[in-house]
Amino acid sequence: VLDIIAICGEAIQHVHLSDAAGLNSEGLEVGYGSVDFEKIHNSLFANKRDKLTLIPEVWQGHHDGGSKFYSSLERYASIIKRS
Repeated sequence: VLDIIAICGEAIQHVHLSDAAGLNSEGLEVGYGSVDFEKIHNSLFANKRDKLTLIPEVWQGHHDGGSKFYSSLERYASIIKRS
């Protein structure tokens, strides 16, 4: 992913975030898989802090009033505060 961001970074304007694990577990809530969101965030925002938007893309995140979307955003915010 970091290689793709390095190549296409200037063209990226919007990102759908989800975590993943193994070969077939995607769409997980942020923090429930193995994605290094701190590295991805730093790479994405290296030169475009004011141009990029993002939103969680979590499996069944819309259930319960979007609680999985919200909790993923909270965890993502907590992760990027460290960087």
